[in-house]
Amino acid sequence: MLPIRGVTALYVPENSTTPIFQEAAEEVLVIGKVAVAALIVAFLSIASVCAQETMQEGETLQDEDMMIQEEEMVQDEETMQVEAVVQDAVAESPSLHGARAGAQVSTLGLGMFAAWDAWDAVAVRGMINYFDYDFGDREEAGNEYNVDLQLQSLGLILDWHALRNGFRVSGGVFFNQNEFSIMAEDSGLEIGDGLYDGVLDALVDFNGMAPYLGLGWSGGRGRSGFSVGIEAGILFQGTPKLSVNGTVTTGAGTMCDFSVSEAGKATVCPALGELKADLEAEHRELSGELDSYQLYPVLSLGVSYRF
Repeated sequence: MLPIRGVTALYVPENSTTPIFQEAAEEVLVIGKVAVAALIVAFLSIASVCAQETMQEGETLQDEDMMIQEEEMVQDEETMQVEAVVQDAVAESPSLHGARAGAQVSTLGLGMFAAWDAWDAVAVRGMINYFDYDFGDREEAGNEYNVDLQLQSLGLILDWHALRNGFRVSGGVFFNQNEFSIMAEDSGLEIGDGLYDGVLDALVDFNGMAPYLGLGWSGGRGRSGFSVGIEAGILFQGTPKLSVNGTVTTGAGTMCDFSVSEAGKATVCPALGELKADLEAEHRELSGELDSYQLYPVLSLGVSYRF
């Protein structure tokens, strides 16, 4: 009977409840709640960390985008500044359009020139002139001279078109090599107060650099093609410089060389001492007659082609 009693003691009917099972169920329920709460806390923690990282990454990307935008704005500003400087430089620089070249005939000789419109109202012109002309025999200071004129010059001129048309006021400078050569040969050569048998050669030249002023007109300004131009001006070539040399024959048949400097000082052989005073007097007379050539008139007619 004892075993049966023991089994009977351990048997619990279905509808019966005991404190042991209640405590176990409550513990399981508590443990489940704690586990769920732990899982929720862990999930929330992970979600919070992920959200913070996402926000930080978003802020970093936003900062990088802002930096890129600022750099692009700075680059755009620098590019605009460079373009503005280039445009200003191009706008202010002389234009290479409007270049022209031509030929002319003038009191400076036969010439060629080239010009270009440096600015709206100003053109730069360069030219070269050459001519050789024999005046034949002319009487000066009691003697008959053969006069030869040699024209050689290089000019650099600025043309100001004040009215923005073909009319121009011109000014510049010439590298002036114009000169007269004078030769007299006679058995009764009059030098000062004396008569001599001999040959006299004289050279008249001018300042190497001569300023120039003029007025002119050139057609076709502003368009390509052929055009005709005229000009009148004055070349300020300075006081003519006269130098003389030659040879005379004395009464004894001796040849005597002489020379006179531009300043009018004569050098002669000792045998003809009186010739020195006569040469210096002749130099003064010729120099006085040449003073009218300080201003040289320039008249020109030319044809040019504008590109």
